[in-house]
Amino acid sequence: MLRIDRVAVSLICAGLMAVASPSIAEEKAMYAVIVEFDVADEQTDAVVGSVESLLSDLVRHQDGFVQARLNRQADGPKVVNYMLWETGEAFNAFRVANKDRIGEAIGQFGPKFTFYNVARSIEANR
Repeated sequence: MLRIDRVAVSLICAGLMAVASPSIAEEKAMYAVIVEFDVADEQTDAVVGSVESLLSDLVRHQDGFVQARLNRQADGPKVVNYMLWETGEAFNAFRVANKDRIGEAIGQFGPKFTFYNVARSIEANR
């Protein structure tokens, strides 16, 4: 007959609950940059290509850069680039040092920048 210690059962259940709980954490001064492009349908592919090249060739190699998501609107021509940086200072240093290159790559598409301090991050419950 198998005998299970009550303490062991409690620890196992606590561990399962910890694994099953979603991860909600206060961020450590992360900085989000959202760049929106409202363009004509025929410009969408050009915007995606230009932003993807800029992210791959330049942005991903910068100090303080964490990640980017390039999103195409499901039912329209809008393109949104979401970037996460360690700090606003890191992003601003990148932006100032690369102003001309950024302008050449995406300026013609009328980017609209919005900046956020990340308050919380919620991850999947898996």
